[in-house]
Amino acid sequence: GSNGGSARDANLARTAAIVEARYRALVEQIPAVTFMASLEGGLSNVYVSPQIEALLGFSQEEWMSDPVLWFRQLHPDDRALWNEEFARGCATGGPFRAECRFLTKTGEVVWVHGEARLIPDESGQPVLLQGVAFDITETKKAAEIVKRSLREKELLLK
Repeated sequence: GSNGGSARDANLARTAAIVEARYRALVEQIPAVTFMASLEGGLSNVYVSPQIEALLGFSQEEWMSDPVLWFRQLHPDDRALWNEEFARGCATGGPFRAECRFLTKTGEVVWVHGEARLIPDESGQPVLLQGVAFDITETKKAAEIVKRSLREKELLLK
């Protein structure tokens, strides 16, 4: 009868809620920003995990309410690189990999390593870009210190 159907629906809804809660806990606790962007009419934010606040100082709400905030925060000197990588990824079907600088809400520079893939719709057309972004600022700073000390040693040896 109809009773069995509604009990089954309630169980499915409960199971779906548990699965979503577990997924959200996983995604929102890894030490990286996860994101999803729509490809319709340019690239615009669909989802960003709360870690965006620790990375760039913007709340999840601020980031998601402004579809092009990510591009405004992309360092002006890295925009051409990003555009090239994006075009290459779209032409080849991805995956995308880029190391770029972003500006925090207070204007500081943060180095970010991003990896993403295109997600197609039922017809195979790419509609979403889904990926992760890691803060690699400390790694970049350490590499710069090593480079600088190597240059200084070379100058001393000349």
